[in-house]
Amino acid sequence: MDKIRKFNLNESYKEVKNYKKNQFGFDVPEYTYVDNVFDHLVQIICDVNHISEKDFTNWDNTRNYVEMYFDNNQDVLLDIDQYQQIKGRYQLCAEHLFNKHFQNDNIIETINNSDFELLLEKKQSKYKSVKLSLERSKKIPKNMKEKTEKFLNSGSKYNNGIITGLKKQKVKGKSFNGVSLGADKDGFFVYTHRARCKSYNEIEDITQKDLNFIKSTG
Repeated sequence: MDKIRKFNLNESYKEVKNYKKNQFGFDVPEYTYVDNVFDHLVQIICDVNHISEKDFTNWDNTRNYVEMYFDNNQDVLLDIDQYQQIKGRYQLCAEHLFNKHFQNDNIIETINNSDFELLLEKKQSKYKSVKLSLERSKKIPKNMKEKTEKFLNSGSKYNNGIITGLKKQKVKGKSFNGVSLGADKDGFFVYTHRARCKSYNEIEDITQKDLNFIKSTG
């Protein structure tokens, strides 16, 4: 089957997706390890909080809540990556995440709060705003715009030709823990509130030496 690289813009916690053509000729996504853990985690949260799949509103809002949590807490993705490296089962990884991040949350109260809908609207608005700023930028070349757009999320910001708060990519043999990811006209860089490294053409080109040093400044 033909595979096409695409990005699911509506679900920013997810990685760049592999798509394939099904028997009807439509592009359908191949589920990643993160996708499977996400689904198991939502199921656990709904079971604990007695949310039925027939309760469409609360079920969907629970998924949105977990998705926003993934976007704003990249340690979750690092936890998932550790389980993936040891080929841990999806359910075990989801149970670990629930115990570590969600066990004490009052999900029902949160998703039924009137502010929750405003948070969802704000999330979509922030994403669209930074995406539009990137597209209109005259300081970032077209090839970098295409590379950077894949890693935008609701926490990304654009300011004078510099994008910060990008979604971190998993790179074998390197740790991005303790640093944030950004981009400019020259490429990608990691940073803290005190320092940043030089720009590299690809994320995987950022050296572990730079990663370690920038982390030490945080």
